[in-house]
Amino acid sequence: MNNRWFINMIRFRWLVVTGALLVAIAAGWGASSLEMKSDYREFFSESDPNRAAFNRIQETYSQSDAVLFVVAPKDGVIFQGSVLQMIEALTNDAWQLPYSLRIDSLTNFQHTSADEEGLLVADLIEDAMSLNSSDIAHKKQIALNEKMLAGRLITDAANVSGVAATINFPGLSNDEFGEVAQAARVLAQEYRLKYPDIDIYLSGMVMGNSATTEVIEQDGQSLMPLMMAIILFTLFLLMRSMLATLATLLIILFTLISAIGLMGWLGYSVTGPSSAAPIIILTMAVADCVHILVSYFFLMQKKYKKEDAIIESLSNNLGPIFLTSLTTAIGFLSMNFSDSPPFQILGTVSAIGVALAFLFSISLLPALMAILPIRHKEKSQQGRPYLDRLANVVIHYPRRAFFGMTLISLMLFTAIPSNEVNDQFTDFFDESIEFKKAVNFSNEYLFGLSSLEYALISPHQAGINHPDFLRDLDRFSQWLITLPEVRQVTSLSDTMKRLNRDMHAGDENWYSIPSNNELAAQYLLLYEMSLPFGLDMTNQIDFDKKETRVVIILDELSTKEILALESRVNHWLETQLKDIQYYDSSGALMFAHISVDNSYSSFISTMLALAIISLILAFALRSIKMGLVSIIVNILPAALAFGVWGILVGQVGISIATSVGMTLGIVVDNTVHFLSKYLHARQQGLNSQAAIRYVFSHVGNALLVCNAVLIAGFLVLSQSNLIMNRDMGLFAVLTFTLALLVDFVLLPTILLWVDRHQTKPASIEKENCHEPTALVAEQNQPKLMTGK
Repeated sequence: MNNRWFINMIRFRWLVVTGALLVAIAAGWGASSLEMKSDYREFFSESDPNRAAFNRIQETYSQSDAVLFVVAPKDGVIFQGSVLQMIEALTNDAWQLPYSLRIDSLTNFQHTSADEEGLLVADLIEDAMSLNSSDIAHKKQIALNEKMLAGRLITDAANVSGVAATINFPGLSNDEFGEVAQAARVLAQEYRLKYPDIDIYLSGMVMGNSATTEVIEQDGQSLMPLMMAIILFTLFLLMRSMLATLATLLIILFTLISAIGLMGWLGYSVTGPSSAAPIIILTMAVADCVHILVSYFFLMQKKYKKEDAIIESLSNNLGPIFLTSLTTAIGFLSMNFSDSPPFQILGTVSAIGVALAFLFSISLLPALMAILPIRHKEKSQQGRPYLDRLANVVIHYPRRAFFGMTLISLMLFTAIPSNEVNDQFTDFFDESIEFKKAVNFSNEYLFGLSSLEYALISPHQAGINHPDFLRDLDRFSQWLITLPEVRQVTSLSDTMKRLNRDMHAGDENWYSIPSNNELAAQYLLLYEMSLPFGLDMTNQIDFDKKETRVVIILDELSTKEILALESRVNHWLETQLKDIQYYDSSGALMFAHISVDNSYSSFISTMLALAIISLILAFALRSIKMGLVSIIVNILPAALAFGVWGILVGQVGISIATSVGMTLGIVVDNTVHFLSKYLHARQQGLNSQAAIRYVFSHVGNALLVCNAVLIAGFLVLSQSNLIMNRDMGLFAVLTFTLALLVDFVLLPTILLWVDRHQTKPASIEKENCHEPTALVAEQNQPKLMTGK
């Protein structure tokens, strides 16, 4: 039945090519509806409790996504007329940014004072150029003593300041972050040209989110084509056939176009993680083609006729390729257990791509092989003597090989716990990226992107003015600022204490919570009525005056440190403020939770996938022993890679979880082809030693070519400026290299031990190890094409 299929693929070759082209066009048409979503909230599902808390805070108060203009005069002096004038002008112009909701700066800070007529609220600095040195000194003293400014919008040394533009994204466009980021860059450049003695850096979550999208797009435009070129060039070097390389390229293109198009038809969007799907699909398409083509060249060397060699190659590889495709698709579908929607999309699209690669490999590839004058070249087999020698070494010294690999594995296993789950958003970028430079500078002088936001709910109706609640809120704020990880705390209690002091002629003895509810409510009402448009209190209090937001600015903390701090803060609230309900969230906190949750779910789904894969292999290979052996061989490369990673890097995150799923397909591919060839040789009457030699001679070269090609390609990906992609590439290279080591050194020794009682005592003639007598007789039978 298989042969009839392949015979028809060859006989109706032009019809097959036409049909494949139409399928690719129809499927690929869906790519026109693909959209690139730049919102970091796409990482989190609507059912995620952390996103629910984040949405609740964003909907109750003003949004917290911002662009931060970091202003740094080259002479290190903020409080001088020209610099203050620049900040004042930038503050006004920042209102022109798309979707701007609120602008906070040193100059428009709402300073309070009181006179006989009541509370006075005004910008701290107005008409900066008209201020004399005495006025500037007075303003400086106020700013450096104001908790709402110090450490947030002005440094203690008064050498760096900030203008924070809070953005309200309405969700009308998929590139709202990009629109704001581009407008901010234009505005910053205008001011750099106008004020050459002042450096301006652009930080904030809006700029970081946009930078992620831009680097992904840059990788797609530069690194992906380069990766494809390197893979094809390496294929040509190893197979020595331009036409075979061309056939592989066409299979890759048809598969990629169809898979990405179907992604659009399914209504999926392109995000950071899901953008890795083309790379994964590429690896499997290459693997399928390499096995078929290398086997074809091997048969051509044995003087097969071209069409017979095509059919024989496809027949020999159909089972292993199908098994590999099936098990790999299962592995990717297991990513739907992830807590992050982009990873669910990545798994589904990758599984579709694997299936398409298989279908094109057994239909379009034989048609192309029949059309193109692909010829065997002797040089393509030059690597085989080295494999023969390696097989002999492993067979002659199995114990040394086994215990050597075991010792190396145990040493690397001990390094696995050195890996710490960490996905700091600011560490996603290479130091050469402008945003990375800006956020490093901002973090050094003002603040970075790490923060926590807590909403505290008063037990009283409209109770944010209740003295007991305000005192508890103040106690919470005062405790937070003592924590070493905390840089600055923004709290309603500080505003109320400031208002109480200012309403008592600025007497510091009155810097305390108002004594009764009515007085606090009156202060707050007067203050709110005096605030200008865009600087109201909606960033701190809700509409019903029942809850308030506390913003905690942090040092740049690791995932583990952020989660530990959240746990510590929650414990304090639950033990010290038992009557007050609360909820918390932030972008940094959501990423910390999803990093840990996704790592855990990835581990569970990978183990489940490996168990299913091993059961399928045991059934397909009709051997429980081989199924158990496959578990070891499929798990070991990634485990060893984690050990090496623990020694060299020590931090794992979302990108590494993606890499494990991405490399699993090739690891399984190696195992399936090795075991299937081994069992095939055993069924022909060879003992285990001769069977291993047969495997090395028949499939070893294909495994080397396939893995070498992918290693070369992923080394290109490791040059990405996005650390997630860089780590993905490096981990993949590490895994592929270790997989070859496991398959060529450890797996043969395991098979020799498993079949030790079935090994024939008679010596095996070396000249027969490449082509056993039974197989030679079988392959020398005349093969006739139907209809010829």
